[in-house]
Amino acid sequence: MRIVYYSYWGTYAAYTTAALHTGLYPKDRLPPAEWIAEQYELCSRYGKQTGNLIYVGMDDQFSEVYSLGCRRHGGMVVRAIQHISDIFSISEPVHLISTESLDGLMPLLLQNSCFSNHKLKERLFTKWFYESYPKCIKRTEKEK
Repeated sequence: MRIVYYSYWGTYAAYTTAALHTGLYPKDRLPPAEWIAEQYELCSRYGKQTGNLIYVGMDDQFSEVYSLGCRRHGGMVVRAIQHISDIFSISEPVHLISTESLDGLMPLLLQNSCFSNHKLKERLFTKWFYESYPKCIKRTEKEK
């Protein structure tokens, strides 16, 4: 099975929940500050990409786990992935999980902002991460 966490942005809540699902991020505490900074760099570099599957890892059931940013086209992307599997007779199921409700407004501000101060943007991302992490843990537990 393949598992795809998707949202407007593939590098914020979608990536965080995928990392929790694979065990890359711990569920009992926040990840180290360096890891949060690395996710901020991932967001800075790939946040605006739409339709780009980001491989996060494998879970304990050997399912491949991905994150995906799809802007406002979540429903269309879900249908496209399902129909492509049908067209090419791919029998392995794909489980798609929306994390759109977990992103909030901060990713939108960070991706479309005119903030020129990199450190300020990183601090705002860290604030978003601290606030969103417990919600991402709950979503991951629910989906697993």
